[in-house]
Amino acid sequence: IVYTYTERSDVKGKIMLQASIMSVRKRLGDHQPIHILYHGDKKAKTGRQYKDCDFVQWLKHHNVVLHPHDPKWLYMIEQYRLREGDPSKSHLFAHDGNFIGTWQRVDIPDFLECEYVLYLDADTVVHKPFSMADFTSMITDTIAFAIEEENSEIPWNAGVALMNVPHMRETKKYFFQYMRRVMYSNGKLEFPSVADQGAYIGFYRPHMLQTKFNVKPYYNHYDKDMKILHFQGPKPYEILEYLAGKQPTPLMGKVFENLEEQHRTNNLCFSIKIWSDVLVDKPDLVREYCE
Repeated sequence: IVYTYTERSDVKGKIMLQASIMSVRKRLGDHQPIHILYHGDKKAKTGRQYKDCDFVQWLKHHNVVLHPHDPKWLYMIEQYRLREGDPSKSHLFAHDGNFIGTWQRVDIPDFLECEYVLYLDADTVVHKPFSMADFTSMITDTIAFAIEEENSEIPWNAGVALMNVPHMRETKKYFFQYMRRVMYSNGKLEFPSVADQGAYIGFYRPHMLQTKFNVKPYYNHYDKDMKILHFQGPKPYEILEYLAGKQPTPLMGKVFENLEEQHRTNNLCFSIKIWSDVLVDKPDLVREYCE
């Protein structure tokens, strides 16, 4: 299992990552290898490799293998975000940390020497145990995504991704050529979806990952064998605020309005229960997350 992280992420993103890692340890055990591509914030000018030493120690305490990550493409990605990004369409465009963090996974093949990895977004929670044997019918020679919308039949969401690492490494040069061609087209070319998810879809045409590995809180029907819950869209604190009747941001207001119109809010409470079960003995983290 592999994650990515940048110290430019906000505190809520870091806490969600901690919750996700704890869910892996709780459901898959202490011997499950976990790797993370860790981008230190050099803008902090601390003179140290990492600004957040406490978090680095937390990761090591949870037996997470850190890979120092200094992306060579930061300037290209940031200029693309500022030029083409629309925060009203995706939270990823609103903050450089969000945008860097999602693009970091393009460098996974440079750090891991294995045949397959399962990439997880920080806003995922492992709900039930699984092993590589569960992916037998989904083994891919490229990359596999699950659907995004509940009734879709198109592999689209990159929040959980099964990656064929050797193939991704062999094709990375051509993948980056495709990325640059789109980013420097002055709007003439577009990715079919947001950020690197769109780049992966446009270049690799992902294979299908079973929905139980990427269930969203707004799905009406939860697979009884659900393995991973993915807070794509509204995050736990935004769902909690919505359930408490608080005024959401304009972007989340539109999201919840659409969910209500489509009668897709019935599992929001259950999704919060699954997330909170992971943090039941970590009240300080919950308090910090909800502040």
